[in-house]
Amino acid sequence: TSNGPDTAPTFQAVAAGGVNTPYFYAHLSADDTTPGDNAWTKVKCNTVAFQTGSTYDNSSDYRWTPAVAGKYYLYGEVKCQSDSSYKLGTVRMAFYKNGTETMAISEHKNENTSYERVPTMSGIIDLDADDYVELWALMDYYSGVGRFIGDSTQVTHFMGYKLID
Repeated sequence: TSNGPDTAPTFQAVAAGGVNTPYFYAHLSADDTTPGDNAWTKVKCNTVAFQTGSTYDNSSDYRWTPAVAGKYYLYGEVKCQSDSSYKLGTVRMAFYKNGTETMAISEHKNENTSYERVPTMSGIIDLDADDYVELWALMDYYSGVGRFIGDSTQVTHFMGYKLID
């Protein structure tokens, strides 16, 4: 604001925004060969890089319970691979809320076209304090063994944070 033509303007501090908490980021530390052919499998991101509180369970349920109601941005990425060259068909990913598929994507390729793919998915989900979310994936492979790839590069990961009100 100006105090007249011969005085310097004065400024008033304004409180900004809010915080994006709670949040979490977890990744898969080693390959997981438990996914069955054409079967939904929970992605067991077992290494927490960061989180607020102890809201992500990285050892038994592999789920996030935010402990604060709000709208949340979720993101998942799963590197899917068949150990037989070019035998990976349909790949699906989903966010489950309280045990029910809430949001999903699907990619399809014919046999002899793909041996690995890295689908990604993001969305906004309304959660209560005691709701929980999980990352699931499905691979349809024509032969061999399917796996979710996990390593130090964090190619398979799951994250979320509260949107500022």
